Amino acid sequence: MRAALASLAALALAACSHSERPIGIQPTPLYVRGAGSGPSEAAKESERMGVEDPHAVASASETGGSGKSCASDKDCAGRLRCVGYRGVSGREFRQCLFSCLEGCPEGWSCQTNVADGPNNTCQRTR
Repeated sequence: MRAALASLAALALAACSHSERPIGIQPTPLYVRGAGSGPSEAAKESERMGVEDPHAVASASETGGSGKSCASDKDCAGRLRCVGYRGVSGREFRQCLFSCLEGCPEGWSCQTNVADGPNNTCQRTR
């Protein structure tokens, strides 16, 4: 029994001592942007929105376009974003909706964890 434990310990030490052994594909390096790296993509998008206060009252074109079918953000007016989600049937839907990530307009509230609809989108407060 002692001989088996001693050989197991020697084998473990021998395996750990070889430092140049290739382990496999190297992971993708992580780069952290410093404070002076410029605005983020979200900040740039916010500037393109043309709305200084994301919680401002929704305009008539935004209210009318909410829920409209879309293919990309270009199909949506103002602060609306083209949001894709899967319904209960598994079918994919794409609609122009306000995103909670950019802030809900006045009179709208953030809806999270919706079982059969889009998550993190704003809906009118009743």
